[in-house]
Amino acid sequence: MTVWDGINNSYIPAEKLTIDPSLKLHRNAEPNLDPITYEVVRHGLWNVNDELGLTIEKVSGSPFATDAHDFNSGLLTEDGEHVFFGPHAQYFAGGVDLPIKWILEHLSADPGIHDGDMFLCNDPWIGAMHQNDVEIMCPVFWEGELFCWVANTLHQYDIGGITPGSFCAEARDVFDEPVPIPPIKVVERGQVRSDLARMYVRRSRQPELMSLDLRAQIAGNTVARNRILSYVRRYGADTVKAVMRKINDDGEQAFLRRLRLIPDGVWRHAEYVEAATPEDRNIYRFFLTVRKEGDKIIFENEGTDPQLGSLNGVYAGWRAQMLVLTNVFLGYDQLFSIGGPLRHLEFRPTPGTLLSPTYPGSVSNPICSLAVSGALATACIGKMVASSAELRPAVCGVSGHSTVLMSSFSGTDQRGNPFGTGLLDIMGGAIGAFSDRDGVDTGGVLYDPRSLMPNVEATEQRFPLLYLYRRELPDSGGAGRFRGGNSAITATILHDTDEIVHSPSAGGFGVPTAPGWFGGYPGCTNRFIMRRGTDVAEHFARRSVPQSLDELSGEDEVLSPKPRSFTQQPGDVWELYWTASGGYGDPLDRDPKAVVRDIEAGSATVEAAEKIYGVKLASADGRYVVDENATSAERESRRARWASETPPRKAHVTRSAAANGAYTGSVSEYLNVVPVDGGRAFACARCDNLIGPIGENYKLHCAIDESPTSEANVHIPDSTLYVDADITFRRFHCPACGGLIDTEVAPRDVEPLWDIQLA
Repeated sequence: MTVWDGINNSYIPAEKLTIDPSLKLHRNAEPNLDPITYEVVRHGLWNVNDELGLTIEKVSGSPFATDAHDFNSGLLTEDGEHVFFGPHAQYFAGGVDLPIKWILEHLSADPGIHDGDMFLCNDPWIGAMHQNDVEIMCPVFWEGELFCWVANTLHQYDIGGITPGSFCAEARDVFDEPVPIPPIKVVERGQVRSDLARMYVRRSRQPELMSLDLRAQIAGNTVARNRILSYVRRYGADTVKAVMRKINDDGEQAFLRRLRLIPDGVWRHAEYVEAATPEDRNIYRFFLTVRKEGDKIIFENEGTDPQLGSLNGVYAGWRAQMLVLTNVFLGYDQLFSIGGPLRHLEFRPTPGTLLSPTYPGSVSNPICSLAVSGALATACIGKMVASSAELRPAVCGVSGHSTVLMSSFSGTDQRGNPFGTGLLDIMGGAIGAFSDRDGVDTGGVLYDPRSLMPNVEATEQRFPLLYLYRRELPDSGGAGRFRGGNSAITATILHDTDEIVHSPSAGGFGVPTAPGWFGGYPGCTNRFIMRRGTDVAEHFARRSVPQSLDELSGEDEVLSPKPRSFTQQPGDVWELYWTASGGYGDPLDRDPKAVVRDIEAGSATVEAAEKIYGVKLASADGRYVVDENATSAERESRRARWASETPPRKAHVTRSAAANGAYTGSVSEYLNVVPVDGGRAFACARCDNLIGPIGENYKLHCAIDESPTSEANVHIPDSTLYVDADITFRRFHCPACGGLIDTEVAPRDVEPLWDIQLA
């Protein structure tokens, strides 16, 4: 494992950490652990970690904690190895081991690590996702020895910087942002350092809320520390430590059993995000390579564009998303225990890039880079896992939050008090399509199994606004054999205040960032619209609540992903919708009856049924029914347009024919690897037609259809509204049967991505 030392812009191998000899670590573990005690203590420690997070939620007054679950808790061994991380926003705990190792390396001698201490860190070059994500780490001692650590991270709304909310999209570098704080001792031998606490909140526009959040985090750690010590007193320190060791060992073995079902190879994915600054219309490339070599997975971000503006996301955030998706796809039955699998993960970041910027780059606004890292990890790790037919049912497509739509705003509330918050409806998210079923409409976010969408009434009670509507957005999820989950659309107006100042920030407006898999189409993009000067008051006077902008007068102000701060006045309507999720498989393979069910449920439209799915409908007794003959003819006609005149070259698919034990079999929904004279080749899983040798990009041997991204989803606008680049939606068809094999979104002048390369 590699620890990033952001102070010196260097990497430290974890095994070379230097710990002061005055700090005694508890290393002993009971060698004869009985299974009953193991299960009792294992689940007890899980509940300790869970209670840590619930304490933060109950004590904090911030909607980021109570409504968005924008926090997490973690339990780690004495030397900072994860035991449990989760079950809230998992990527937070996925980075908290880094500052613990930094503390052991740099602070064990001076000022020392003692019983009752807690350390605060929000330095992104040491372990925080960005400066708002404040980490509090607490060593737990038993009989003078450091037994373990409990830790948590909470997104605090405003901790300074040039933009309310501290998402500083206009920052030139870190000096325009909240000050990064390397680990400091904020609690010393059980007492809060009031001098440091006062200094900490001094920079905030919301110091009272920030102070309460800090104490909520301290309270969570205190509860967890006391609960762990109660287990130590009851079962013995060596027994509890043996349970921790076995949790990680069992997680490691479960991970390896699955990993060994996957062939060695390389999986790649690229995402393109616009707007590094408010007026910027360029796009920037984020890139991930995942290599599976025996019992090891290697992550690389080489190929990502150089760091720039507000698009940067630090190494800790990139690494954390790799841990989250490894856990989701390969450790889903291990109670969020990533420590064992982490022993087999290697990270090779490229400093100076958008996914590993060096100091003093701007890093306070990682809503694009952090979320895109999750999309990259989902695509690469998911496709890697899907290369095993046995494991394929465990994966799902890229979900909502492939780029985050942060709608921050501030002002004076209906009670005359200053406020600042973000519109947290986006936590409704959307879960991507699975290999055997549809995704989940507004199903939350993949990295938080307990993600919440705040109640409309709760938001209206807290802040000076009213909702006109909030509903799921039909057709927003990516089309496919199984469609991606839909996202939602929401619109608000002011209530009992003169104005609100908006400081929104996002990405994924001009380029879809939730791609489909194996022929699936992308989910919709993000969007902001301010309709100025509407007649909404007249609608209210008529006891009518508008349900779309089409019902309102006024003029639209279509905003860029990172506009400069602006105000909303009475009568203005603020509307947004957020990224949905990707589809799975060829839309022409979707059961036509499922399309009709979606139309009846309001999840899809007749327009999409015919345009995307090739389903011809008839009307019977006021309901839609499938015209099966017309549908079959339409689908066959479309595939025939892509079938070449050359007869298919049939390949005899058999594992036993593979030379020297090389892998043959399924590697995606529509691709097999088959033995051929002189080696192996890709073949269409539908018709057995050979599609190029294994050592070449199979996409270059397909029939390629290119069209505007707006053709992929009715809610994706013309990309030229936001970017200058020529963005295309590519479909790769088998040249023999015309079946769709895969899709991708990319600049037209970029060669098709070689996403699957077996060893």
